[in-house]
Amino acid sequence: MELKKKHLALLIAAFIGLSGCVEDAKDSDGSGNSGEVTPPDGGDNGGGDNGGGDNGGDGDDLKLPREVTLYYKADDKEDSPYGMYLYDKNGDALAIGNDNSVTHSNITMTGETSVKDPLTVTVSEDKASIVFSSEDKAYDLNTANGNDNLNGTLQFKVITNSFDVINGDDVENTVTLNMASGDNKASVDVTSAVSASIGATQPQLIRVPLRCFQEQENGIDISKVDVAMTLESIGPIEYQFSDARIIANSVPEQSGSNNVQGCLNNNNSQVIVGESSVITESIKTDAGWVEQGLATEILRTRGQSVNPTPNGNENGATRYVGIGYDSTAETGAFDPTKRSVLTFSIDKAANLKDMKKERLDISRYMGGTLQMKFFMPAASIDLPQGDDTFLVLQFDTPDSKTTDVAPGGYPQSELISYSLNQANYEKGKVLDIEIPIKDFFTKADTGAVSLNGIQYVQKLVTHIQQTDSEGNADYSQLDKFRYGLADIKLVMPTDEPEVPEVPEPEAPAE
Repeated sequence: MELKKKHLALLIAAFIGLSGCVEDAKDSDGSGNSGEVTPPDGGDNGGGDNGGGDNGGDGDDLKLPREVTLYYKADDKEDSPYGMYLYDKNGDALAIGNDNSVTHSNITMTGETSVKDPLTVTVSEDKASIVFSSEDKAYDLNTANGNDNLNGTLQFKVITNSFDVINGDDVENTVTLNMASGDNKASVDVTSAVSASIGATQPQLIRVPLRCFQEQENGIDISKVDVAMTLESIGPIEYQFSDARIIANSVPEQSGSNNVQGCLNNNNSQVIVGESSVITESIKTDAGWVEQGLATEILRTRGQSVNPTPNGNENGATRYVGIGYDSTAETGAFDPTKRSVLTFSIDKAANLKDMKKERLDISRYMGGTLQMKFFMPAASIDLPQGDDTFLVLQFDTPDSKTTDVAPGGYPQSELISYSLNQANYEKGKVLDIEIPIKDFFTKADTGAVSLNGIQYVQKLVTHIQQTDSEGNADYSQLDKFRYGLADIKLVMPTDEPEVPEVPEPEAPAE
């Protein structure tokens, strides 16, 4: 199933009514900023307590400072001018004070709110929201929007524990971020970022420029924000929520590579969702070999076309798409000093020079796997002696040289090296390979997820290599190596998604 981003329903409703708290544009631990270059200091920390003095807490002055806290506490003085509420599936609101565990119809929240500990939010069905509202006060957030009123962000951190991305009617569930000023409400879909945070080991920073809420057709008046943030989810979900705030000058120059969400990105990716999505497969039919899948172009660099059929040529047989390394070839000769690459691309290179071609958003598969079949035909050499032989895979994304791409481009995925030796592979046999998608888009050292990289996939790039004594890639023993891949696909988790249970509220004491 393919959906456009603009049709997603997991929105974050950011209503501009936040008060003073500041954060740098990057976290010191790197969480949420996979592939991040060093952004400018986003904490133009103009100071001022959140909601005290002239910050609007007494109603005399509704102009908030550069740092506005929603749910964040850096020290004991910080508080929010916006109250926190839970909205259930019927739209009924429940105010949250210093409660540690609250159940409100289909939504439950647990956590030490008095010290701003991360909250665990569970929605069992339908829709529900966390809302930060100032009720009858409309705060001025221009100062919090930073220089030129363009560089402030609404941001928060999340770890998604579980999320049923598709409901029983095969309709995608969504997460939306909203802000409001009076009757004007603007929304930004953050389903992809929340989906990409499934199973994260560290909280992921999701930040959306305030301008995204201003510049919509029904955009908000940032000088009169009464709802600073609404995070609305549709469908069963459980997530950890923390560090919600509005911060001046927190949009880095390289917004694409620094995982900024919303209107500063290219919003025309094709959202890929379903139990499985085929990248490429070739099946024999009465009409011949039929190729299908998301990848329409097969590219071979320094290699020859190899298409083995280990299970014959009868109807229903599978043909492998492969590459042969041959140093004596007249064209595409193997070079023992360079990698020979087999690439599966969504389009021709000429059509990927700009952002007119829709890329693939595979964030819904973050909890799933990349699966494929690997085969070395009899004409190939055996696995070389020495170090392990690896099948190396990487998802490719538009870089900064792509015309009209978001500043900085989008981070490529991590390189995954799959050891054929450790899999006890033997030439002439079919090997089933299964790799978690999260391994491609999560930094092993920091746990940071590439929130943008997973939303703009354009190629799956593969090659074979060994490693020399100094740990460098080595191709010197691969002449006459041949391999093919088949049935390449993205697969959702095989287990049924866990539907969070919302406990019944306790009966009042008699």
